[in-house]
Amino acid sequence: MIKHFIDIQSYFYLLLNFNGFHRDNFTMKWGYFKKMSQSRQSKFSTSQTP
Repeated sequence: MIKHFIDIQSYFYLLLNFNGFHRDNFTMKWGYFKKMSQSRQSKFSTSQTP
């Protein structure tokens, strides 16, 4: 469920960035988003250990 949510978010990020933003704005936002999602995923993976 959560992974699916992150996939949807990244899809919307790509959609927005390719439609309206400049390229450096895209790389900046995408780098920031990747950093955020990585920290989120590491949090989830530690909390979801069986």
